[in-house]
Amino acid sequence: MAAPAPDFAGVIMMVSDVRSVGGRGARGAPAARRYVTFSGSVTKSPSGERTVRRPVLQPGDATACVAEATPLHGQLRIGGQSISLYDFENKIIRPLGEERVHFALNCMVVSCPRLPRHAFAPDTLDSQLDAAARAFIGEDRNVHLDPARREVWLSAIFDFYTEDFLGKSPNLMGYVNHYRAAPIPEDFKVRFLEYDWTVNNRARIGAGNR
Repeated sequence: MAAPAPDFAGVIMMVSDVRSVGGRGARGAPAARRYVTFSGSVTKSPSGERTVRRPVLQPGDATACVAEATPLHGQLRIGGQSISLYDFENKIIRPLGEERVHFALNCMVVSCPRLPRHAFAPDTLDSQLDAAARAFIGEDRNVHLDPARREVWLSAIFDFYTEDFLGKSPNLMGYVNHYRAAPIPEDFKVRFLEYDWTVNNRARIGAGNR
């Protein structure tokens, strides 16, 4: 019988009050090491499908826990195969056609989406991703309006993955407005914010510098 999966609570407790993971705090933490070891033990069923024991943290489990411990192009073993976090996102997750994952994946840098304090689970995944989309788009740091200039500044995530979002809406403005309580006027010009790749640090975030 397979050993039970490690309790994800130990990992999620590393999440700060602003829903970001502190890179230095996560690196080498026992809970993170146990979860990474578990992630690497994912196996394939006889039909070739990947099977995962609890906890089910998708998408973004590896990204959330080991972004600093495992470089973006470093190799992680999942399902008995070596794969980089970059390829895991672009070759495994993105082809599933679920663009809302871009509001859930967290690579531990300042401009990433906030990381929730609970794991994503199969039975609630749709509502969780919907909530993540609304939360991300609802933050001024990700969708900033400049009424005087009739401009809207969007997170660079919308620039990086434009084709993914346009698979669900004819344009980015329409996609964003789907998740906003107050729609942005269609004639606003779309611009993109610069992405901050600074690795999260709890001391810096606590000081109010984001």
